[in-house]
Formats: sequence, structure tokens, C-alpha cells
Amino acid sequence: PNTKLEFDSDAKSLARLARLAGMEPDETVQRIGGGRLSGSILGDLSAMTIDATASTAGATATVKGIVHPLAQPLNVDLAIKLQHPNADSLAATLSPGALPKGVKLGSLALAATVMSAQDGAYSLDATMDLGGGQLGLKGTVTPGPERTALALDTRYAHPDVVALIRSLSPDYTPSKRDLGQATLASRLEGSTDNLKINSLRLGLGPISLTGTASLSLTGPRPKLTLAAETGTIAIDPWLPKGSAAPAGGIAPVVPVKSSSRTWSRETIDTSGLLAADADITLKAEQVLYGAYKLDKLDLAAILDNGALTVSKLSSGLFGGTLDGTASLKHGATPEGGLTLSIKNADVRQAAMSASGAAQVTGTLNYETSLKTAGRSEYALVSGLQGNGSIKVSDGTVEGFDLPAVSD
Repeated sequence: PNTKLEFDSDAKSLARLARLAGMEPDETVQRIGGGRLSGSILGDLSAMTIDATASTAGATATVKGIVHPLAQPLNVDLAIKLQHPNADSLAATLSPGALPKGVKLGSLALAATVMSAQDGAYSLDATMDLGGGQLGLKGTVTPGPERTALALDTRYAHPDVVALIRSLSPDYTPSKRDLGQATLASRLEGSTDNLKINSLRLGLGPISLTGTASLSLTGPRPKLTLAAETGTIAIDPWLPKGSAAPAGGIAPVVPVKSSSRTWSRETIDTSGLLAADADITLKAEQVLYGAYKLDKLDLAAILDNGALTVSKLSSGLFGGTLDGTASLKHGATPEGGLTLSIKNADVRQAAMSASGAAQVTGTLNYETSLKTAGRSEYALVSGLQGNGSIKVSDGTVEGFDLPAVSD
């Protein structure tokens, strides 16, 4: 028979309500405090029309639509909304300490429709506004006995990429304040424990990146695999205000003392390298960093069990080629290494990048290999050891032919 149930329950303590129902509330329920649930249910077990509103912990949620309780799998056609004026406060109530100190998320507004589709799938169309940005998901979700399958188109946009970064790192102040918007679009396919991220398009201000990725949660740590390509990356505008960009030229082949900077003796925490594994490749048409211009950059890096290895770093530099590798390994005493090779570089271009002077010419070949270990910047710099070489052929200085002079 058709029935209509109207309800309005206002509990000052959800924890006390849980105890009255014979359940022991956990710490989260105790932190939430009170709550209110009101609305109506119309129909029978074959089809129920629901219109309900719940308020708790400063959040308000509404659910409207039709549910077919006896259908297998459950058949629904629902519209869901969730709002909270301060997502930081909500996160602190539900999971204290989950957000890093200083992170500001701002207000939260979620709107979604969920409808039953074929083969036990549910179609989803959701939009979430959070911290000035908007995230959208549209596609299907298919629950299973062991894992949930996903086929979703995703989109994200924030009008101010610097404000987005500041919401996660409040002290960030780049050299250029107005860097543009942040955008993200992709196609998610697979399951919740092994997800493919296809048709990836990421925009960070003037930087536009495309590629494919995957995220696996089946191993001891989450693993991200990413293969991406981009055009020009200008690094200087993103550096913190007051940072000194490199002046160009070629670095010394072995470390030299410098009084221009005091190295910190604070302990470096490299435990973050254990948070996840990664396998990343990146190709860029050009990278601009200070006076350096790297052409056709090709980068390959692997993070595995706390060990970061840059197995490939190649590009064009000063008319020649640059190749390098690098490593950083987590441990009680972190270890690092670097190799760098520059071949057939134009000395004139290198000199122009360093000082604007063009009085020198020649071809430069440069090699260096360094290793270090230490628990602080000071220890790492002090522990540098290695070797290198630098050779200039067919060189001239202010009209002098160096080979002729040496003969």
C-alpha cells in the first residue's frame, strides 16, 4: 500500500542518540555534536519518493528523487546537494589533522545527480565548487563485489593558479603574481584500485601539458605513471619573489666555496619520498630558467621505495647537447648524486648568457660527476665529492687565436 511518512528529528547529541539505539559512537560522531533530519517519504517498497534534508556540523545536505528498494541492484534516480560555508572547519571536525597546517579550502558546494543505468552501473553528473575552483565529473560508476569500475570525464578550473597554490601553501609568493588560470581535463577509466587517466590536459597559467597517466593502489604504496609533453616552460615567474635565477654560463666542474649563501644546518626530512612510487617521463619543446634555454628537453624519473632516480635528462644547450642523471635516496643519512655532460657547446653563447659579452668563441666540452651524503643542506654541500673536466677547442679571446698563442 501507498504510505506517506513525514519526519522531523532534531538531536542535540548524535552520540547520545546512537547509544539509545544500542550503538557505541566513535570519536567522529562525538565531535559532530547534534544534527537535524527532516523530510518525507511517499510510496511503497516498489517505489519511494524521497525529499529529505539533513543538517549537522555546519553542513546541509538534501536528497530528492525516487528509490526502488526491491530492485537488484538498487534502482535510483536522485538529486543530491551538499553545502558548507567552511570546508576547513568540516574537515577538522570529521578528521582532525587531515589537512596540513595553513591549508585554506574555503566554502564547499556539491551538486550531483545519480541514476541507475544498464548492467548495474550508475550514471553520475556532479559539480563541486571548492576554494574558488570547480570540479566536474560525468560518466558511470559500477559497484562490484571486489572493486568499483569507473568511466568518468573530469574537468577542473580555477581562475587564479597562484591563489590555488596558496590555498595549499599560504606562504607562496611567486615573482609574477598574475600567472593565469589552472585547468585540468581527463578521462578516467578502470577501477578504484587501478585507474587509467587518458586524454590528460593540464593548464597551469602559460604552461599547457598533455599526456596519459595511471594510478595503481595495489602495491605497498600508491604508484603514479605519467607520460607528458608540453611546449615552453618558463620557470622564473614561478620562483618565490626574491629568488636569484641563474646568471648563465657553465658551472665549475668541481664544487667551489662561495660566500653568497649560508647553507642551512636544519635536518632535511626526506621521508616524503616514501609516500608514493612514480614513473614519469616529460618532453618539453623549451625550458627557460634564468639565462639558460634548454631545447627539446627529455626527462625520465623513477621514484621507488624512497629512492628518486632521474635516469635521463637531455636537451640542447648553447648550440650543443646536455645529458645528465641525478639521484636522491631517503635514509637516516640521505644520499644524492649528479652527473652532467655538455658537448659541443658554443662558448660565445655561454658567455653571452652569463654576461652579455661576446668577446670569446670556441667549442666547449664539459663533464662532471658528484656524490654526497648528509642530513642538512650544509652537510650535503660539505660532503660533495667527485671529479670533472672542461675543454675548450678552437677558442679565441678578443681577437686572439688561443691555439696559435699556445703554439
